[in-house]
Amino acid sequence: IAACVLCNRRPGRLLGTAVLLGGAVLGLDAWQGFPLVHKLGQVETLSVRLPLWMAAWSMFLDAPWLGQGPGAFSVRYEQYLDLARLADWVVLDPRHSPWAHNLYLEVLAERGLAGLGALGGLVLASGRALRRRIREILPPGRVLYQGLTVSGALLLMGGLVEFSLLRYWVVEAVALIAACAFLPNSKDQAEKR
Repeated sequence: IAACVLCNRRPGRLLGTAVLLGGAVLGLDAWQGFPLVHKLGQVETLSVRLPLWMAAWSMFLDAPWLGQGPGAFSVRYEQYLDLARLADWVVLDPRHSPWAHNLYLEVLAERGLAGLGALGGLVLASGRALRRRIREILPPGRVLYQGLTVSGALLLMGGLVEFSLLRYWVVEAVALIAACAFLPNSKDQAEKR
């Protein structure tokens, strides 16, 4: 939110805000000896997730419209792993993985194109509403919507490598951002009267 305050007078600088926030995260990671960069840069990190992604994709291809059902990845992914042809460098993690470590592949596998379309529609509608609020609201209140926009963007990026709908905080964060995006303001209430 501090980065949003810095660019509060010019709402078009959200990309700069995201870069500044990313730099802050990288700086914090550097201060701790780069554990996050080291983890993400290891071949093992990709190698362990790749079979999960392949299983999720295969699950999606078997039921593209409505998916396998909520929570089905956790129950069925091992069956799909057994059918996959994996390269020699791919490491199979023997532990059970309840999610695909990619939010979008998980949604496709469990809820199909209909579920991904619903999630995409919610994200796009919320993004438009946040953008409209940032343009309409005066600087003191604008910080909230800029912070929500940056938080939503970071949440969407995290969905590429980790997040899952099984984690309640992800669902709550998406719902909170969407709810705040559609809060009526005084201008909306005045138009209704």
